Amino acid sequence: MKIKSIIPLFAIILLGSNCLSAQSVDFNTIVDSIAANNPDLHAGRLKTEGEIKAIASDNNLADPELDFTHQWGQEGIGNKWSIGVTQSFEWPGVYSVRARRMNAEAEALRLQSDVQASEMRLQIAEALVDLVYQKKLVDLHQDMLDRIDSMIAVSNRGLDRGEVSILDLNIIKLQRIEASRSLNEAVSGLTEATATLKALNGGADCKNLTAALTDFPDTPLLPLDSYIESAAENNPVIRYNDALSRAEQLRISTLRRSYLPGFSIGYNHEYEIGDHFNGLSVGLTLPVFSNRKKIPAAEAQQLALQAESEASRLAAESQITRDYKIILQLDNELREYSTVLSDKDNMRLLSKALNAGQVSILDYFSRAEYFLNAQAAYLEAQRKRAQSMARLSVWR
Repeated sequence: MKIKSIIPLFAIILLGSNCLSAQSVDFNTIVDSIAANNPDLHAGRLKTEGEIKAIASDNNLADPELDFTHQWGQEGIGNKWSIGVTQSFEWPGVYSVRARRMNAEAEALRLQSDVQASEMRLQIAEALVDLVYQKKLVDLHQDMLDRIDSMIAVSNRGLDRGEVSILDLNIIKLQRIEASRSLNEAVSGLTEATATLKALNGGADCKNLTAALTDFPDTPLLPLDSYIESAAENNPVIRYNDALSRAEQLRISTLRRSYLPGFSIGYNHEYEIGDHFNGLSVGLTLPVFSNRKKIPAAEAQQLALQAESEASRLAAESQITRDYKIILQLDNELREYSTVLSDKDNMRLLSKALNAGQVSILDYFSRAEYFLNAQAAYLEAQRKRAQSMARLSVWR
């Protein structure tokens, strides 16, 4: 069987991959652009601003009280009336501590917004990585289909000359059906990835933004300690829990100062049977019952928040270590794949064996499939590395 003109065409399928190309697009710039359009982040920022403004109203003075009294006397005695205004105050030190607590609570809310933003940025980055993967997968299977179509065209001419059997031609056609199915699946995956990014972009089409995104971000791996240190300093989850713990500690201080008495001062004017009376009043509020059991409850809450803060720190360090080990393992795999896939002798030797009649067309496709699967596995390893690197770098 002579199909010399077919084999070099098919060999290009597994040698023409662009998996190793460099990324020329600023990946983080695209993430920033999509994050700026994200409706969830916009709504979260507005909610945070409203909650911070609500906190600012918690340290105001109590509203002044105005009272008016009118009393009817017996006939011949006359009536009397009085009007007064009273302003209540807490102990002066309470306001300053409460203001510090409110600042801590506002900072916690801002950090909570930062947590949402960092989580959304990671989601966008992972969606972009998936988009690149799906693009590459479509290119891989489209190239396969194009090459098989070329083989079919050449084989049809070879069939007329008696150089190719109808059985071999049918095998190639069956391979085309399988290649077409794989391409359709890849196209569906690309459509889904594009739709996901559109939703993250606030429903706006971002194809122009991602058109030049053809490869995974080429992010170098830094020492493990640098990621752990960055997370300890910049991870908003850790900083958020720390801020909550500080706010709760200040709430305890506020409650303790609230045991000091409050006071009120008032002015009163009274009229009775032609006489006018003016007076001042001073009162004390004795917090005997209002703060009972509040401090023990707040102390328990503060201990719980401290534990959550430490737990979040340990969880972040554990995730970083896990992703770091995954990347090291994937880097080894990618180096091994790269060495083998860049060796063009694989397909040349397979083509030579087919031409020499040492393997059948069925064996040829079976063995060639190993190289196709290897490229698909290479792409999957690249995707996993990029996703792990995105998680690793989100706090930097």
